[in-house]
Amino acid sequence: MVDGPEPSVTLDLERLDRIRKLLGRRPRSFDELLGLFISEAYERVRQVGEALGKGDPAAATTLAHGLRGSSSAFGAVRLAGLCREFEQVGQARGLAGVREAFPALEAELAAVSCELKSTLG
Repeated sequence: MVDGPEPSVTLDLERLDRIRKLLGRRPRSFDELLGLFISEAYERVRQVGEALGKGDPAAATTLAHGLRGSSSAFGAVRLAGLCREFEQVGQARGLAGVREAFPALEAELAAVSCELKSTLG
């Protein structure tokens, strides 16, 4: 369902470096920004799960779309790709499809969080 191959990396470190350079000499701001991204991403994934629990695939795919944008902006390329796939599965297969795809979103967000922590120290 996804166009092209799945990204082989969890994080695009070049994209993170561009964000860091935009913030200049404020490393604390960079860390805070990444912390906000992770906390908002976890909240968004929680809301996706809640929408699935209510049987609302449209709300779940809308939430995944938002997560896709922020993930892409912060270099979480595999997560962004999984969000795109989640949206496509939702359109093609409805509730059953997105329920099947949801664990991959949760797992990849955990991987992103771990990699950010280990990469950034």
